[in-house]
Amino acid sequence: AVMFDSSDKSVDDFARHTECRLGKWYYQGDGRQYADLPAFKGLEEPHKRVHAAGIEAMLAAQNNDARSSRKSLKKMEDASVEVFRLLSKLDQAAR
Repeated sequence: AVMFDSSDKSVDDFARHTECRLGKWYYQGDGRQYADLPAFKGLEEPHKRVHAAGIEAMLAAQNNDARSSRKSLKKMEDASVEVFRLLSKLDQAAR
């Protein structure tokens, strides 16, 4: 949404992976009950990559570097797929 000017959020709004909804669930919330499961343990790194690549994409776009922005969006998407895969595994393991 930020990339297409349909959001007024800034880079600072995305900087902390610990402060988004998933981060709060993972570090402080109900997610802690799954801390012993491998899928839970695997979430942290791809989640960090989602945030880092998103920030890279926004900064590149601000610098009118469309090529770098697209590359970073692809990295963000790949990390997001991994996060969703692990969340699905966690859901299955928790049942």
